[in-house]
Amino acid sequence: MRNKAIIQEYRTLIGTLTRFPRGAVPDNEDVSLCLYHHLNQQFETFLAKFHLHLVKSGGNVAASLPTEWKLMLFTASIGLVTFGRKDVIPFILQDMAQIERLASLTSIVLKLLPLPEHLQDLNKKTEILDWLEIHYDQLTWDEEKEGFYLKEEG
Repeated sequence: MRNKAIIQEYRTLIGTLTRFPRGAVPDNEDVSLCLYHHLNQQFETFLAKFHLHLVKSGGNVAASLPTEWKLMLFTASIGLVTFGRKDVIPFILQDMAQIERLASLTSIVLKLLPLPEHLQDLNKKTEILDWLEIHYDQLTWDEEKEGFYLKEEG
C-alpha cells in the first residue's frame, strides 16, 4: 500500500525533527504509539503557548510568534496527521513552516485527504481549508489504508 510507505517516511523524518528518542523505547512498547504520544505532547505544549501568546497580543495572530513555536506546531501537526488527526490540518496549511525545506512536507495533506481533483494544489490552501470545513464531520481515518475518506452521512 502506497500510503503506508509514505506515512512511515514522514513519521521517521518528523521523529528526527522533533528529537523523538526512538532508542529509548522499551522493546515491549509500540514505537509508533510512543511517537504519537511524543508528538501529541509537543503539539499540546506549543498550542498552549500559542494560545497564551494570542490572548496576550489581543488576538493579533500576526504578532511576532516565536519561530520555534511555529516550527514545533507545524512538525508535530505533520506527524499527527499521519495518525489520522484531522484537527491539526489547519496548522499544516497556515504556512507556519518558514523554512522552505520543511514547507514541502505540507504535501502530506494532498496524499492523505480525499480532495477533489481541482483542489490537488497547495496553492489553493484557502480552498482546501474551505473544503475541510464543509466535510470535517464526514472525514474519517481508515486505520488499515492509513488515509482519510469521506464517510457517508445517514
